[in-house]
This record gives sequence, C-alpha cells and structure tokens, in this order.
Amino acid sequence: MSYRDIDPYRLEGDGLELLLVYRTIDALRMFGRTLGTDASNLPSVAALLRKRHKIEVGTEIREWFSAPLNQWFTGKVIKLPTASYKYYKIKYNEDNETNEYEEQELRNIIDVTKFNDWGKAVDMVKGAYEYLENRLTDNCQSPYHCSGPYEVSCRVAQLFDPSFVAANLTAAAVDELCDAIPALGDPARAGLKGELQTYLAAAAAAPAMDHSDVHAFTEAVLEFWRKNSKGMSMWRNAARRVFAIPPNSAASERVFSLLEAMFGKCQIAALSDMIRAALMLRYNKRTVG
Repeated sequence: MSYRDIDPYRLEGDGLELLLVYRTIDALRMFGRTLGTDASNLPSVAALLRKRHKIEVGTEIREWFSAPLNQWFTGKVIKLPTASYKYYKIKYNEDNETNEYEEQELRNIIDVTKFNDWGKAVDMVKGAYEYLENRLTDNCQSPYHCSGPYEVSCRVAQLFDPSFVAANLTAAAVDELCDAIPALGDPARAGLKGELQTYLAAAAAAPAMDHSDVHAFTEAVLEFWRKNSKGMSMWRNAARRVFAIPPNSAASERVFSLLEAMFGKCQIAALSDMIRAALMLRYNKRTVG
C-alpha cells in the first residue's frame, strides 16, 4: 500500500474525487488497524528514535532481505566497535549467521517497535484512526454518524468507474444506487438496468486506470463516458448527476482564495459580470488570446 493510496489530501481537488473517496478511506482504515506493527507505518517517528538510541550489545534489529529470500530477519548486536575496528557485529536469530555494519547502516535497521517510546507514539496517533472508525461505524453521538454516506453514497458512486464495475455491477447494485441518490430515484431504475449489459461490455474493453493519480483518473473516466455514452443514455445522464456531487468543500474555498488573489479589496467595486467571467477563466485555467 503506497502513501498516495492513503493520502486524504488527494480528495481535495475538483475532479472526480467522489469516485475515489470509498477506496481512499477504506485504505486509511486498513492502515490504522496495522499501525505500529511495522516501523514503516511511522517512518519519521522511527527515524527520530533510531537517531537518539544508544547502541549497545543486545540492541535488536529487523532487516528485510529481498530475492531470493524475500523475508524479514531479526537479530541482536553482539559486538561493538573498537579503536581499531569500526564495525558493529550482529547475529541473526533465524539462521545464526553474522554480519557487520557501520553505525549509520545499523541505525537504519534498529527495531524501534521494541522501544517504550514507540508504543507511546503509536497510541497517540491511533486516537485519530479510532475517531475515524467511530464515525464510520456510528459508534458515536448520532449527529456525527457517517456510516450511511460512507457505505452507500461513496461506495455506490464507484459504479461510474469503469474499472470497478466488472465485478460489482449487478441489478442489486443499481437499486442501491437509485436509493442512495434521490436525484435518480425510481424513474431511472428500470432504464439503468436495461442498459446494464451494454455498460458491462464497454467497461470490460476500457483500458486500465491509474487510481493513484486523481487528474489522470478523472481524464480517463471522462474520456470513457465521452466515447461510450451511445446506447447508455440512462447511465450517461446518471453519471452527469453523480459527477456534479462535490465530496468536499475545497472547490468553494478555492473560489474565495482566487477572488482575494485576483481582486483583493477591489472586488467590492468591480462589476459582478466581470468578476464572474474572470473567475471562470482562471478557475478552469483558460486564457483569452
């Protein structure tokens, strides 16, 4: 799992982030459940603990060996450097083999998960993930319940991602979609089901999509719907409605920032149509030649 997969900031654009909300939050939840089991979960904390640790005989290490072994090895420092010998000697638990490292090399593989300070740091960070879990499972006061929007709206929105539908698009999924998004409702239900096989066939022929790059993903999905809307008028119209749903407030906040940067206090005296036109051009990265 890459850090881009669990980066919530990638959802603050004005592309098709709605289609990525469920998979991003789900990845965050999985990350939170394994937090602290490996030093790579919190690399900055691990680096600080390793830097200040006093290396002694018995200091534990954990090292990954790639092919052909492809496994973790653990061990301990068994010998410290001397005036005439600058290396630390370690012995691995798995095969009783030994190895020699200079100080910085050794610090990079110290097993910080055995430190008391590591446990304290993990407990502090876990609070944020516990808060997220409580909100998404409704284990909190009712005004803060989020399970409905998360499990239904965000999950079914993925039906407009062609790379998602092959294993997930069914008549029951269409019912969930229409129930979750009132703007579709019963009038669209039969039409969407009637075009279901056409959509599945088009999605099966669609190229792979990069979900880690929001801009590239947005362009690929829009290109799919531009090319394949023929014979899927109900799905095309539903896509237009769903794509207009903002999953965040970033777009509106960006408008305020642009107004301040473009006009400053002068916006109070500027004509509204000029502000509107200038803002639309700037927001959509258009230029007047």
